[in-house]
Amino acid sequence: MVKRIPEWMQYAVGIGALTIAMASVPKIEGYIARAQAQRRAQLEAIAEPERQKALEDYGIERAEKDREDFIRKLNEEIRRSLGETTGVSNSTTYQGKIEGIRAVFGKYALNSPLTPEMVVSACDKYKIPYDQCLTGLIVEGHLGTRGRAVKTRNPGNVGNIDNGKNRHFTSEQQGLKDYCALLARAYDTNLDDFIKNDFQRKDGTGRYMTSDDAKRNYVSVGKRVRGILSGDS
Repeated sequence: MVKRIPEWMQYAVGIGALTIAMASVPKIEGYIARAQAQRRAQLEAIAEPERQKALEDYGIERAEKDREDFIRKLNEEIRRSLGETTGVSNSTTYQGKIEGIRAVFGKYALNSPLTPEMVVSACDKYKIPYDQCLTGLIVEGHLGTRGRAVKTRNPGNVGNIDNGKNRHFTSEQQGLKDYCALLARAYDTNLDDFIKNDFQRKDGTGRYMTSDDAKRNYVSVGKRVRGILSGDS
């Protein structure tokens, strides 16, 4: 029977992969980097006394098989040690929020008139999750860089309806704030619930979108945005 490696031994046999694991954690400047270094030192101190014994008991081959699992667990442990969960949460540090949202901008629209700081400010004010806000902004106008969202300075296309009627704003920042206010007022402010309830308004009077193709696109973009924010892609 193959013995299961205890959790403390997973740290021990995987210590050689620590550098790779650390490199896979999203790079955030300042105190987060220092906290990660401190956490690494703590893990090394815990693992080193047992490392040789673990290698003798289980061998390098078994250690390598557990390497990916070790890296995943270590990344999560580092996030927990910093008081963070994932980028989709509104409870990370300010710099962490900015870096996560900047990564989304980098994937979709580096030339966006919006900024990560604008998104954080508007989402925090209206208590909108970043993944839900960004997904909508990408679907509506590619972060304010395509379609009617450009000429109206209305990145969420609030009031830009199919019959050709447009709603103009004096700045993209004001348009963003109005979009977040609409989400907070009329819809579920949770990406999963928003999708599960088929994009229906809270008062039951209509839907955010009705086209099946549009819904599938929204779900696809939402998954990718969430992955980027959590550092998975």
